[in-house]
Amino acid sequence: MRMSMRKSPDLYPRVIMEKPPRPCYTDFKLLARGPRLSNLLETASKLGYERVAVDVEVTFEGKKTVIPRVEELDKALKEFVTLPEGLEVLRRITIKVDNPNLLHVIQGSNALEEYDITALHITSEKAFQSIVSTITTDIISLEWSERLGFPLKYTQVSQILRRGTCFEVCYTPAIKSSSHCRQIISNIIQLSTFSKGKGIIISSGAEHPLELRGPLDVINLSCLFGMKEEHCKATITKNCAQVISHARQRTDIVKGAVLCQFLPSSASDDYVKEEGATLSETRKRSRSPEPET
Repeated sequence: MRMSMRKSPDLYPRVIMEKPPRPCYTDFKLLARGPRLSNLLETASKLGYERVAVDVEVTFEGKKTVIPRVEELDKALKEFVTLPEGLEVLRRITIKVDNPNLLHVIQGSNALEEYDITALHITSEKAFQSIVSTITTDIISLEWSERLGFPLKYTQVSQILRRGTCFEVCYTPAIKSSSHCRQIISNIIQLSTFSKGKGIIISSGAEHPLELRGPLDVINLSCLFGMKEEHCKATITKNCAQVISHARQRTDIVKGAVLCQFLPSSASDDYVKEEGATLSETRKRSRSPEPET
């Protein structure tokens, strides 16, 4: 659940629990730009999708690599796109990286926090090992359409899933090439075995409307990829909602320090004023609000 801090009449901060994202048919990777993106969004809406993410892909090669600000994507959406009614459009960025030494630079970028969803596309074993223990992201993707250059391990997959991160598989390569389809099936069978079918999302990676498939077709495709029937629908519904919840928690965490000050049980307003603060101010700093009776 998303948490936000708001001031209540008694000046104490209250935690407002907002509703979690509703599971619905979702495609988290649309790649088109300009006028074609408008057609892509319209097609997605007609096929039955209620939530999509427009993805910005960046190959990160060092500090000189500029991570685009989200305002650039917002400007493109306003300039070229007419949003279909009832379609929720999220903003996503995917960073492609193979050097583990660059991961801390990516993690410290303020530009990433502007996007609704962040993803890492990992192309090396060392980078994958690094993100298992140190990096927080919403989505991890690998080169599923090719033979992985390193073996997946149960402990690594489990640790990533425990942090709330999901693995993403794009189906566009599978419908373009039979050899890619066979390799995806081989890799996903291994991933599903380690993850027990959980924490996997299926996206299109479409650049053209003809590359999109309807939600029911994607569910059937998940079965073709070797996933169990009870997990197939979750790949474009429940697991996608989990990604949004993880993204909200990641961006809503507030870091701070708390000063605890103990006062005598007989403390009065006069005593507190002598210390340079009012009783109400001291309570706000050192005590939690008492439960309402």
